[in-house]
Formats: sequence, C-alpha cells, structure tokens
Amino acid sequence: MTVVADVTRRAPLGIWLGRAITALDHGLFRSAFTGQANAILLSRPFRVREHRSVALTHSGEPRRCQAVRLECAGRTLVVANAHVDSLTADAEILRAAAFVDEFATSEEPIVFAGDFNVTAARSEALRVLAGAESLTGATATGIDQVLSRGLRGAPGEPWPVARRTVEGRILSDHPPVDRELT
Repeated sequence: MTVVADVTRRAPLGIWLGRAITALDHGLFRSAFTGQANAILLSRPFRVREHRSVALTHSGEPRRCQAVRLECAGRTLVVANAHVDSLTADAEILRAAAFVDEFATSEEPIVFAGDFNVTAARSEALRVLAGAESLTGATATGIDQVLSRGLRGAPGEPWPVARRTVEGRILSDHPPVDRELT
C-alpha cells in the first residue's frame, strides 16, 4: 500500500525509546512518547496526484486534516482524514470539511473520514454537513466516521470487539468503521 502521512506531534524522546516506554502500558501512555500522525493508506490502483494538510488546532492536542487527490482509471476523487479534539469537535469538523470542500473540485467525489470524537447524535456539525454539504453516511453509534459526497453506500459499520482483538489485546479504544462506496 501507499502511505500518505502527516505528523501532528513528533516523538519527544525519539521513536525507539518512545515505543519502548509505551510498550510498558499502551493504555496509560498511548501516544505521549511515540508522537502522533494522520495517515491515509491506498491500494495500488490509486495514484496520488496532490496532497495537502491543514492544522485544525494550535494548542493542546495538535490536530490536522489531510486530503489527497487520487487518480484511478482516468478519474479522480478526494480522500480526506481528520482527527479532531473532543472539546471542540463540531468547530474542527466544520473547519476540516471546509478545507476538503475547497480542495476538491465540484465534480470530484469526496470521502471524508476519521476520528471525530463525537457521535452523530451529539454533533450539530454532522447534521449541518449532511444537509448543506451533502456529506452523508454518518454511523449511528461511535466516534469514527466515513462520510461521502458523490458516492453511494449505506452508513458505515463499526467493527465488533472480536474483529479488533489480536492475541487477547483490543487494538483500539473505539471501533474503526467499514463503509463500502460506489
């Protein structure tokens, strides 16, 4: 796969030492010593034509939105990823959506996904986007979302605990989402 990544916070003690400390207790240390980044993983048929990212916050937890213009079989689409702060989720979701909308042309389909740190039921921003921007497909539960415009598909499905458990360890503190789009 091709990786498109944007670092939001560097590992303060270096990658190797940060990993060693975090390995002592992933739940306690999380990303405090390993740093943070956003990443989009792409399968081989997709080619990156353009990549941009924008800071969503400048204080507290650093948060970013990244967007890539992809080409496959002579067509383009925009895929974006954001990780927003739970305290300012709605404002950051709207800021990220505006960035993605400005990046995409009016004809390009959009997939806008990420850890929005708010459920659809508690987010005014997701209601606004579903109406005005036509970014639809929010999951009914969970904080991870896969929204789209110009593509069809049922809302995303959060992974069950069994699917995200490896060797007795749950890999995420909240379930990732699968969504099939055409």
